[in-house]
Amino acid sequence: MGINRLFYQFPIGSDFVATLGARVRQDDMLAVWPTVYSSDPILAFFVHNGTNGTYSVNLGPGVGLWWKKNGFSISGQYISANGANGNPIQDTPGCGGIGNACSLSTGTVQLAYTGPRWAISGAYTYSQNQGPNMGTFFAINPYSFIGGSGTSLKTNAFSINGYWQPYKTGWIPSISAGWGINSYSSNSFDGGAGVGLLSANGLRSQSWFTGLNWKDAFIKGNELGAAVGQAPFITSFGGNNGIKAQLGNTPNDQNFISELWYKFQVTDNISVTPAVFYITNPLGQQQRIGANGASTGLNNFGALVKTTFKF
Repeated sequence: MGINRLFYQFPIGSDFVATLGARVRQDDMLAVWPTVYSSDPILAFFVHNGTNGTYSVNLGPGVGLWWKKNGFSISGQYISANGANGNPIQDTPGCGGIGNACSLSTGTVQLAYTGPRWAISGAYTYSQNQGPNMGTFFAINPYSFIGGSGTSLKTNAFSINGYWQPYKTGWIPSISAGWGINSYSSNSFDGGAGVGLLSANGLRSQSWFTGLNWKDAFIKGNELGAAVGQAPFITSFGGNNGIKAQLGNTPNDQNFISELWYKFQVTDNISVTPAVFYITNPLGQQQRIGANGASTGLNNFGALVKTTFKF
């Protein structure tokens, strides 16, 4: 048992809102959450709007400020995932703190415009000592192909997201979409005999998703949803960073993710959601190494029934 979130949010004048917290999450400090796809989807990737390089949902001590007026908004924030750890000495067990090399911090800026039935936003997130929190092995940790962890890995992530909703519920669904690109950099380090110096400089990964929602589908109060996308996957190995010598000039890191679900609203407090999902090549290029570049055919299909209680 523990406290999941603890923060204080207050207005400053009529247009500004500030947030301070010992445990605050990224989405708590954004003026706009740029999707109307389900807030409780089946696969975690779709929680992040298909752009988890920028929308990482980082959690920890943080501070944020947003301005919102006439549909326009600007949000800025800082979060340290390791801020509760008291040891500031880098490369030691349990190191952490705020504003240092062990903070595992993110800083996010979002610009958005929200209309009556649609919204569009652009966001930038700087991540310290981490890549996207999900994706292929290489997209999360560019050093995973040699079984190591990079030194001083930095990720600059950009994304564009938007949604549109019909005026009335019916056969026309709401549409949410997002696209993100992540650029990596790091200090060079020795990859060992036969490998040479390596860095993440110049590596890039991308991700995207499209989600559809039909509210009041078939029965009032029920909901149908479907989504497809690609979790972060390497699209460029960059320049002379030593990685091309190991993996070749062209990345082969693609994956696809999809889900389909239908939520029965049994009562005001209980819902039941049957769902299916399918993931192709979740490991990306990692599963092709040692097999002459051929895919091992690793795919995932699943089905489940989720029951949700709210009180």
